[in-house]
Amino acid sequence: MKHTKSRDETSDTAKKMLDKFVVLPQAEDTEEDEIHSPSHYRLFPDVEVIQAIEKMLTPKEYRGYLKGSILKYRLRAGKKGMQYNTVKDIQKSMQYDKFLEEAEAKAQRSTKEEL
Repeated sequence: MKHTKSRDETSDTAKKMLDKFVVLPQAEDTEEDEIHSPSHYRLFPDVEVIQAIEKMLTPKEYRGYLKGSILKYRLRAGKKGMQYNTVKDIQKSMQYDKFLEEAEAKAQRSTKEEL
């Protein structure tokens, strides 16, 4: 029988993982990439929010999160009133597509290793 984590266990695990990250002084920002690596998603110079989320969720939960993010950006594209935001939302959905492809490839490799 597979053990599923309770919310409290997941929360405790997440806190422990975040405690492992060491806060380093922020490097001066160079040109910011708003799609692939926006500064407001950097927890630390070498850790982004997406990496922390991946570590806190099971592989299946993470892939679900990515699918939801893809849908969110695609469904809201063009709803903000500016063409620039439409393009950014489509680019963001494409970035989450890339994350999902990587997560699915990782899951396939993991499945093959278990066999």
